[in-house]
This record gives sequence, C-alpha cells and structure tokens, in this order.
Amino acid sequence: MRFWMRILKNRSGGTVPALIASLCFVAALFSCESGKKTPPATKETSDTVSIAVPQKKNNTYFFSISNDAMALAEMGTPSSIRMLFSKLHRPLKESYGEREKVLLEICSSIMEIVWPSEKFASDVPVSDSYNPYIPIINSAQFGLYDTSSGDEDFFTLLLPNLVLINGEAKEDYSEQIRSSLRKCLEIRSDSVVANYLMGLFYLKKGKPVNALKYLKLAGKNLDTEPLEITVAKMRSYFESNNYQKTLQYAQKILSVKPEDKLSLELSCRSLVKTQKWDEAMDYSVKILQIDPENLDYILLRARILVAKGEYLKASALLDSCEGIGSRHRDYLVLRGWLQKNWSKNLSAVSDTMTTALSLYPNDLEVLLLSAQVASALESKIGGKTALELVGPVLESEPENMDALELYVKEQLRAGKYAESYDTSVSVIGAGGASLETLCCYVESCIGLAKNDEAWEAAAKLYAQNPSSERVVQVYIKSMIAAEKKKEAGEIIETLIKTSSSSMKSFLYYEKSLLESDTDAELESLRVSLSYNARNVDTLYRMYRIYYSTQNYKMAQFYLKQVSAIRPNDRDVQVRLAELEKLAGK
Repeated sequence: MRFWMRILKNRSGGTVPALIASLCFVAALFSCESGKKTPPATKETSDTVSIAVPQKKNNTYFFSISNDAMALAEMGTPSSIRMLFSKLHRPLKESYGEREKVLLEICSSIMEIVWPSEKFASDVPVSDSYNPYIPIINSAQFGLYDTSSGDEDFFTLLLPNLVLINGEAKEDYSEQIRSSLRKCLEIRSDSVVANYLMGLFYLKKGKPVNALKYLKLAGKNLDTEPLEITVAKMRSYFESNNYQKTLQYAQKILSVKPEDKLSLELSCRSLVKTQKWDEAMDYSVKILQIDPENLDYILLRARILVAKGEYLKASALLDSCEGIGSRHRDYLVLRGWLQKNWSKNLSAVSDTMTTALSLYPNDLEVLLLSAQVASALESKIGGKTALELVGPVLESEPENMDALELYVKEQLRAGKYAESYDTSVSVIGAGGASLETLCCYVESCIGLAKNDEAWEAAAKLYAQNPSSERVVQVYIKSMIAAEKKKEAGEIIETLIKTSSSSMKSFLYYEKSLLESDTDAELESLRVSLSYNARNVDTLYRMYRIYYSTQNYKMAQFYLKQVSAIRPNDRDVQVRLAELEKLAGK
C-alpha cells in the first residue's frame, strides 16, 4: 500500500487531470490484484477529467513506440515527419496502436502549423481516446498557452509553444515558453522544431541576435531548410541591421515565391538603409503592384522619392494619403522633412513635428528631426529644446553623425565652447565629419581663445572649399581672432559687393569689429541689419555698445529683438530683467 501511495504522491504534483488519471491508474491495479474486473475509464463530461494513462517504461506516454521513431518525431522537420509516417505505416487504420495514432496526429499538426509551406498529404489515423496532446494543440491554435498537462515529456513541453506561430510571446507566459523550450532542448538538443520555436520566441521578443543563434541551429545539417526558417532568419538579420544578409535570404525566398510581400518589403527597406535608391525604387514598384492600397508601401516609396530629390512627386504622394496617413509616423517624418528642407515652411514643420512628438515621443528619427527643426527655429518643439531632443538620440546611437553635428552646433550656440570643442574633436578623429562640424570646431577654438589652432584649421578648410559661404565666414572669423585684421579686411572688401544679402549682413558685422571708433562700428552694424534684420550677432553687438555707453533704452530695444529670436536663452532673459530696472530709472 505504501508503494502505491508513493507513486500517487509523486504523480500528484501535476494538474487535476493528472491526479485523477493517477487515481484511476491505482484503482485499476488494485482491481487486478483482487481479481475483480474494472471497466475501462472513459472521458467524462467534465473538461478536466480524462482517461487513465498507463505507466510507461520510460515515463512517457509513447513508451511502446521505438526510440528511432520517437527521434524522428522529436526532430520535427518535414523530412523526419515524412520518414516517421513511412516507418509507422500500416495497411489498415485499424492496425495502428492508439499511441501511434496520437504521435502521427501530433506530427501532422506540426506540419500544418509550423511548416505550412511544405506539401504534406497523408491519411492520418485519428485516435478516439483521450490523450493530453491534442487539446494543447487546439488551445495553441486559439492563441491560448495551455500547460494543463504539465511537463511529462518532450511533446507536453513543446506543443504549448505552438502559440508563437500566430501569436505573440506575451509577458504573462514568456518565462514559461523559454523554460519549456530549454527543457525540450535538454531532451533533444538537435530538435529542429524546438530550436526554430526558440528562435521565433526571441525574434518576437525583439532580440534578433539571440533568435539567430537558435535559427542557425535549427537549419544546421539540413539538406533543405524549410522556408519558415529562412523567413525567420531574414527577419532576424533585418532587425539586427545586417542588410546584406537580409537581401541574401530574401533572394532565397523570392526564388521560390516571387511575389512574397515580406521579402520584397525587407529587400526594399534594406536597400533604403544602404542608400541604394534606384534598386529600392524597383522593389517599391513591385510591392505596390501587388498591394497598391498599402499605406506602409506608399510611404516607403515616398521616402525613396525624397532621397532621390524628387520632392514634387514625394509631396504629391503624401497628399494622396493625407487623410488616412496623417497620424502615421512615416507620413509625419516625411512631411516634416519636406516642409523644413524643400518648401522652407518652418511654421508648418513646427506644427507637424509637435504632432509627431506627441504620438511617437521615443522614436529616434522623430526626435532627431524635431531637434533639427528646434535648432533652425531657435525655439522649443513639444516643449523641448534642440539639445533636450537630441540627447536621447545620442544615448541610443552615440555615433549618429547627424545627431553629433547638431549637438556640436547647439553647444556652440549655448556658449559651451569646451563641450562643443571636445565633441567636434572626437567626431573629426573618428573620420567622416561634416563640413558644418568642421566649421563648428573652428568657432569652438575661437571661443576658447585657441586662435592659432582655429586659424590653421580654417585656412585648410578654405583652401579646400573656397566657394562655401560657411567656410568663408569661419575663415574670416579666425583671421580676426588671430589678429590678421588687414588680410580679413581685404577679403571683406573683395566679397562685400557680390555677396548675397545674408552674407553681406555677416561681412558688415565682421567689418564692424575692424573699425577704430564707435560711430564707424555702429554704422557698419546698422548696414548689417539692413541686409538681415534677424542677425543675432549684430543685434547683440548693438546691445553691448549701447549698454557700455549707459544708453539703456537703446540697449533694451536691441536685446528684446534678440530675445524674440532666442526665447529660450536664459542669459538673455537675465540681462533683460536687469535692463528693465536700469531703463526705468
């Protein structure tokens, strides 16, 4: 009696059905010992009551099936499942044992659910008796993670995870998925289906590198890799930013399924990421031919048109989906980019990016474009300055050159010359620094009184880019800082007659720094403002001159204009508050 109680105690750690099954099992054994006949247990009306499962020689339901056959089933590949069906084949359905029927039904379901791309036609014998496996499969197909049968063997561990095929790895059972699949792989490390499901689990959890580890194991030593594994690898490579591999696996899929939308889309997006615009355009045409109403595909094409400089076409395409796509992340980014860089509508782009930030506050592309707009407007977007917006971008992508360029520029504008200098030196040292970053480096040197360093860098830049207005500006600034005032004056006089209005405003401001008396300096500054009334350097210089002569009313007049252009400059606000008191006396 104690022996049977120990068995019952060991088995009762499972679910209610397992406990009831154990009770039935012990009752049947006692009945046999007493010589009494006990009718076979059958499925009751309650969903939680099942037939007793006999004791197995290896503690699994399939104790009567050969190890070779079980190995084929647990491997779970299309070819191994076909071999299993061949190995267990019987001329008549009645010739199959119940456990054989259940095993074949499980493997048939794996073919249907896990490997749907594989052609599989087999007359599957169906078991009429209760077993713990088929209910798990049915639950998984309904998106339910069913662990009611415990972890008795490989398949009770594996089958609940079929929920991954059409569902997500939800947090409430994520750890159960990971744990059960690990146990499967402890039982059979070379199981293709278990490795594939583990790879799929990590892919759905946003961990593509982990996913690839298991997907590679799943495809290892297979003569023909199932299409589903190839698709999962393609997705994992794309999400881990390996676009060359993405294209390689996409081509494998397209050779079999030429109109596979996911492969065409990821090929197109990979080519966009690698800036191969003409090839990307070809793929965008193909996917739109298959699905012309797909908003994501329309916006993908618009992105390519923007990159190719075909702004009018891109704008028209965005107009066509304005109603349905006006809250779509890609629509807002593309619309904002065109408003900023093509139509130069800074008021409109401010509204666009404010909306984008409210909907996608953590999206890096939205943050970067919003930061660029805030920088151009010298104001806040979504209540944040350019520096506040670009910060999270650099935390996630510390080598993002666009973000670094903006960071250097904004630190310089804020008068944080040391920070701007250090960052620009770091970017230049890494290679690939933009012309704007190189110019900011020169201005940072000037701000730190590293005048010889500024002059050397500016002279080199000017020799390479003599027609760039931005380079000419820092070149002149560096000459004045390095006390090369005569040379600076000669260049200014040469350029001042033929330059654009904005450049003339700059040149007259720099000319004012070379004047020997205050009246001449003020005259040059007034001319500078006549060409650009929003020249902050000129306005601030006028404030400083009038402040030094104690003409506080005029100083206040010019500083208020600076404040209107730079409302977020705290130093300007402090100085205005001081002037309010001084001008009122």
